[in-house]
Amino acid sequence: MKLVVNIRKKLRNFELATDFSAENEVFALLGASGCGKSMTLKCIAGIETPDSGFISLNDRILFDSEKNINLPPQKRKVGYLFQNYALFPNMTIWENIEFAATGTKEEKRQKTLENIRKFSLEGLENAYPNQLSGGQQQRVAFARILVADSEILLLDEPFSALDNYLKWQLELEFTEILKGYGGTAVLVSHDRGEVFRLADRIGVMNQ
Repeated sequence: MKLVVNIRKKLRNFELATDFSAENEVFALLGASGCGKSMTLKCIAGIETPDSGFISLNDRILFDSEKNINLPPQKRKVGYLFQNYALFPNMTIWENIEFAATGTKEEKRQKTLENIRKFSLEGLENAYPNQLSGGQQQRVAFARILVADSEILLLDEPFSALDNYLKWQLELEFTEILKGYGGTAVLVSHDRGEVFRLADRIGVMNQ
């Protein structure tokens, strides 16, 4: 899956200008807080709208200011892992994951079961998000975007809320999961060590 991004958006203190492409790799956006990394992800996902530019995914146009194309988030086939995980507090872990799954009722059940196992969440199916640790919540959030058959993964500082030991442990797990995914993922981080360990290529956002 090839992602092409060339956008501009006026923010409070500056104009964000982002121009990159990524294909079947983990591509990282590295930069200080407030430089527009998360805003870039939100524009790709359709949560925010650029002022001008172009975004395509595998030759499918998601946004084109000149052609007045702006697909809604639900039509973009983008999996977005938010910093705060954005789990539904009134749903169990099983329900949170199954809610995002695609396919028939049986296919949704199988995908949910497969990802419960993949992320070592057995025994927590009937628990609620507030009963889980930060690391467990993150696993649920990652499982949820995988069952949706997303064409691309957007990972917004996925380890920022975790302590150092748990961060190291989950980095190892996610490295294997991303290799198995085989598609395109865009990782946002302000941690140089993190992107050097996880990414195939890095784009540095400056000023």
